[in-house]
Amino acid sequence: MWSECYNKCTSCNKTEIRYCAKGLCEKCYKLEYHNRHKGICSICDKVKSISKIEGNKIICKTCYKKYFFKIKPKICGICNKLGRIDKTDGEKLICSYCYKKHYLKIKINVCSICNKLRSRYGFKDGKPICGFCYRRFICIRKKEVCDKCKSMGVIHKILSDNQRICYSCYKKMRRDYYLALNHMRRVRYIGKLSEIDLIKIRERDKVCVYCGNNQNLCFDHIVPVSKGGKSEFNNLVLACRKCNISKRNNDVYEWCENRGIKIPDLILKRAIAGN
Repeated sequence: MWSECYNKCTSCNKTEIRYCAKGLCEKCYKLEYHNRHKGICSICDKVKSISKIEGNKIICKTCYKKYFFKIKPKICGICNKLGRIDKTDGEKLICSYCYKKHYLKIKINVCSICNKLRSRYGFKDGKPICGFCYRRFICIRKKEVCDKCKSMGVIHKILSDNQRICYSCYKKMRRDYYLALNHMRRVRYIGKLSEIDLIKIRERDKVCVYCGNNQNLCFDHIVPVSKGGKSEFNNLVLACRKCNISKRNNDVYEWCENRGIKIPDLILKRAIAGN
């Protein structure tokens, strides 16, 4: 007897492999389980195992770890600052900045074009060239017609159907990917604040200051970084990821008015104190 309820596997009709669950053998059950938990990631456009689903967005495990998983910062043993640890030398912790400065060997030469001391990118006629001069004077890409927007520009990507698209069209196609990149950069920028200040902001706000949601919380700049805002205690509030992505770099007063949201008291008090 293969099992009490089933005489054979309902998928492959075999009894050689042992019974697992739901009328399936061990092999078929594993195949069905993995296929059920796989999907096309909205960030990297690859079929991978799903880690998180936000609305219509599917995020794989790799992209979740890369862009959304928060790494706890620790104090570096060289500069004594709170940052992301990239290397351990015995008991000494080394942050990414100190690792690049003291451990990573970058070949520095005087560039033969701009005559500045920079990291060497390559050679031309046996003379060293920095990366900036190489991209500006040597690696000049021809402008072609984009198949999507029909305008002249540098072709950034050639798709599988031989469609040639420019960078702006490619960025619109991969919008989720660039939003995730922006989120990662913001998390790194906020990491310059001390951990005590971040804990104080969490205890002060507790929920999203815009909609009152208490899930998927992150830090939002009242005055955006692109408009001169800094990662300071008075310029950071807690916001859910939906409100944070929707707000982008818009003015907080205009954004609240367009969405019909009451302007948070914390932001109003800050404005009065600033005046």
